[in-house]
Amino acid sequence: MRRRNAMKIVAIVRESPHVSRADVARLTNLARATVSSIVDDLIAGGLLRETGSKESAKGRRPIGLSFNTEARYSAGICVDQDRIDVVICDLDGVIRLEYSSSLKSDHTAQELVEEIHGTLTRALSEAQLPPDKLAAIGLAVPGPLRGGSTSSASPEKHIVRIDYRIVQEALTKIVQREVVLDTNLNMYAIAQIGKAKIAADFNTILIVRVGHLVRSAFVINDQVFEGRGKRAGEIGHLKVPGQMRHCFCGGMGCINTVASIPSIIDCCIDRNQPVRNMDEVAQAVKNGNKHCIETLQNAGIAIGYGVSAAINLLAPDMVLIAGRNVIEHDCVRHEIYAAVQRHSLAPNLEDCKLVLSMSDEKPEAYGAALRAISTHELLPADSGF
Repeated sequence: MRRRNAMKIVAIVRESPHVSRADVARLTNLARATVSSIVDDLIAGGLLRETGSKESAKGRRPIGLSFNTEARYSAGICVDQDRIDVVICDLDGVIRLEYSSSLKSDHTAQELVEEIHGTLTRALSEAQLPPDKLAAIGLAVPGPLRGGSTSSASPEKHIVRIDYRIVQEALTKIVQREVVLDTNLNMYAIAQIGKAKIAADFNTILIVRVGHLVRSAFVINDQVFEGRGKRAGEIGHLKVPGQMRHCFCGGMGCINTVASIPSIIDCCIDRNQPVRNMDEVAQAVKNGNKHCIETLQNAGIAIGYGVSAAINLLAPDMVLIAGRNVIEHDCVRHEIYAAVQRHSLAPNLEDCKLVLSMSDEKPEAYGAALRAISTHELLPADSGF
C-alpha cells in the first residue's frame, strides 16, 4: 500500500511541478501525515526535490515539490553494422550524452558483450555519471528476432548469427541492471514517437529502415504493431519484378537482395567496383561512377516498390523511410519517389505524407533508452517502499 501511494505521489508531482504537500494530500485523498512521511522518504531517495515557497490563496507560502529527473539515468545501446552507439538520458528522456565506438563485423556473442560493456563504461565516464545512477539499459540489435537468433544481412556470406538473448543475459549479469532487448527498427519507432516528431498529427505511420536488412514497422496510435509471433515488418522480403538475386530466406529477387547495405556493396563488386563499405560507395558515386550510381538507383526502385505495396495495403497517414547511408544519395531518393508515384494507388498516396529521413542522430539508441525508462521501476524492491 505504501509503495502504491508513493507511486501516486510521484505521478502527481511529475504532472504538476511545484505542487505542495497539502495539494498532494488533497489530490490523493491521503492523510497529510502519510503524505509528509512518504514525501520525506522520496526526497531522501533523490526522486523528489523541494523547490522553495509556493504562493497560496491564503497568502501562506508552503514548500513546493518537483520530480528530480536526474535521480537516475537510462542508457540506450544500438548494435549496428560497424559501430556501437550509446545514448544516456535522464528520467524525462532528455539526452545527456551521445557516444559511439567502432565494431568489427565478425564477432562472437562474448566479444560483443565485452565491446558493449566497454563502450558503456567509457560513455558513463565521459558523462561523469556514477554507475549507481544507471537505472536500466535498452539494447537495440539487428532484427528480426527469432527466438533470440537474428541474421544481420543477406546474402548468405554476410550473415552473422548471434543469439542476442545470450548477450542480453550476460550483460545483465555484468552491469547488475535490467537490460531490455528489441530490434533496431522497433527502437527507432519508439524514438520517433518519444520525440513527438511524427505521432502528434498521424494515427497510422509506416516506418521503413534501410540497413543490414530493409525492415518496416507499422505504428498505430503510438503503438508498434508486431503481429503474431512478432513477425510483422518483413517488407524486405517482398519480391521485386525483374530482380533475380538469391536471398537467404530461400527466395529470389527480395528487396533485401538489392537495397540492404551488404547487397548494395555486393552489387557494386559484381560490377567490378572494388568497394568495401558504404563510404567507398559514396565516394565512387561522388566521382560519377556509373556502376555504383546504377546500383543505388536499383536500390531506390526496390525500396519504392515495397513502400508503394505497403501504401496500397495499409493506407497509412505517413511513411517515414530512414537509413542515412543509403537515403542520403539523390539518385536513391529520386527513384524512391518515382517508384512510389508509379505503383501506389492515387487515393492512398494523396492522403499519405512521405518523408525520407537523413538524420545523423542516434535514434535507435535513443529509442532504446526511452524503452528502458518506460520499463524501469522508479521504486525498486530495495527502495524501502
